[in-house]
Amino acid sequence: MIQSSRGRWIEDPVAVAEQRLRKLRNRLTAVVKDNPELLSADTEKTEEEEDIVGRSELSPLRLQSRLRRFRCSPRQL
Repeated sequence: MIQSSRGRWIEDPVAVAEQRLRKLRNRLTAVVKDNPELLSADTEKTEEEEDIVGRSELSPLRLQSRLRRFRCSPRQL
């Protein structure tokens, strides 16, 4: 908690952001541990798999972009 310029106590925005980042990183780590195939180098996919991956919230491309965004390599997980 920090004191604002008006004298009110508010949560530290940096601490809140760090806490959210920790939660997201932990959730992402759990997803990768539960689904290691998301990080596999297999690029051959059937049309059905491509369609499913295209609609999936955690497609390999999105997962890789999230790993980059959080500066976390698959080896760190």
